[in-house]
Amino acid sequence: MGRIDSIFKDKKHKLTGLYGSCALVGLFTGLTIVALRFSLGMAQVIRTARYRSFVENFSVDSVSLWVLYFLGISVFLYFSTKYFPNIKGGGIPLTRANLLKQVEFSWGRELMLKFAGTILTIGNGLSLGRKGPSIQLGALVGDGVHKTLKRKEYEKKYFVSCGAAAGISAAFNAPLAGVIFALEELNRFFSPTLVTCVMIASVVGDIVTRGLFGLHQVFSFDLHSTFNLIHYPTIIFLALLCSLLGIYFNRSFVRFKEIYTGIMVHPIIKIFCIFLLAFSIGIMYTKFLGIGYSLADSMFNGSFPFRILFLFLGVKFFFTLICSVSGVPGGIFLPMLLIGSLIGRIYGEIMFRYFSLDEGYIIYFVVLGMASFFTAVARTPITASVLMLELTGSFEHFFPLIVCSMVAFLVTEVAGSRSIYDFLLEDLLKNQRTEGNKDKKITLLIPVASNSKLDSTRIKDTKWPNGSLVVCIGREDKEFIPHGDTLIEGGDVLTLLIDENAAHSAKMKLFRLGEESFEDND
Repeated sequence: MGRIDSIFKDKKHKLTGLYGSCALVGLFTGLTIVALRFSLGMAQVIRTARYRSFVENFSVDSVSLWVLYFLGISVFLYFSTKYFPNIKGGGIPLTRANLLKQVEFSWGRELMLKFAGTILTIGNGLSLGRKGPSIQLGALVGDGVHKTLKRKEYEKKYFVSCGAAAGISAAFNAPLAGVIFALEELNRFFSPTLVTCVMIASVVGDIVTRGLFGLHQVFSFDLHSTFNLIHYPTIIFLALLCSLLGIYFNRSFVRFKEIYTGIMVHPIIKIFCIFLLAFSIGIMYTKFLGIGYSLADSMFNGSFPFRILFLFLGVKFFFTLICSVSGVPGGIFLPMLLIGSLIGRIYGEIMFRYFSLDEGYIIYFVVLGMASFFTAVARTPITASVLMLELTGSFEHFFPLIVCSMVAFLVTEVAGSRSIYDFLLEDLLKNQRTEGNKDKKITLLIPVASNSKLDSTRIKDTKWPNGSLVVCIGREDKEFIPHGDTLIEGGDVLTLLIDENAAHSAKMKLFRLGEESFEDND
């Protein structure tokens, strides 16, 4: 009994240290995202004032200054992304690649460059969002804390996941959405330790931002009506419409990326042209630029001519595609929400004008459009539903949100449309694939989730990659050397010895064996 008590006390002590470290990740991530939000807010104020000044005091000299300014930013972004490619794009696929052991972070330099690059792109009007960068910044903070505290290697996934969850929480004041996203999109499996860690970090990150930015919701509006069952066909049709547009967005993204890559001019010129496009759009209507919070808020509380809404949707849709394929720092999460809000607003106006539905339902359709379009593009229905609840601060539309999200998910599933983040992840891994040294042996740590393909199988019954050997199994607080008849259990961490060349092609397969259940491929 004394030995058993000692084991439990030691395990409790280790978990307490892990949970305390995760709280530290949440704290530092919260402070980082607070700095990012403040910087982007100031950049928006400065950008609006400078655009107004340009229009009021137009001159050739001012045009020349803007050209030089955008050229300088383009040069900086080109060289920073060339020498530190991990800062490209939003950062969600890269964070998942890190959790899959496919990419390693250089957390200090990448943290600074990602922060600066995000401010330069979004702050100067590109139609990109801060959610993806917030996730990667949090993941980099988690990686930095893990390395600084010299924690065990197998704990790294907890630190990176905690940072990502705290990044969402701090970016949107949405702690539950941060937890759900870390589990649903980044890890794709649940364990008590992982859930506890990301919850702690997410709540701490939210406390930091609420303490500095206040308790207000991201979007504020008044709901005066509630959906009755008789109205559910209208919201299902909205989900179908958003699904089709989401599928079109994903396919257009792939096509735009091919076109952008195929343009045979220097990358600096391509980035420069995108900034000029953003500048031209901003001169006409500044709400199209950057994150687009003010335009999204206008969908709830503003009044627009009906035909103008179609122009808004077209401009934001294709402007977002152009900016997102460039590879500069910045995400597409918030632009997707804005596009969804425009779809919902147009749909609501049609229902009000031509089908005599109460005008109060227009706001509902804006919220449901956001969740449906995001689900169709990212294929994360639970995250979409929970995030919209936290962003709006209202549970009046909880069931309609679930219905819309699931309809959008099912339609894209039937259509065979993949998540845009899966496409970006594969593109990332394809571009980073290199040949290793077949004479050099390295170790891989493979976590085994409950109900995965490796769970409850014997080592000798699994087809392992050529040149690999399972040399150790970590189970709870113990490690032992296995043999062919050893039964693998959910929660185990397998240590494989494998040659470096084979590891590059086998990593993804091995991690999927440890994550996917048999039902996933039925």
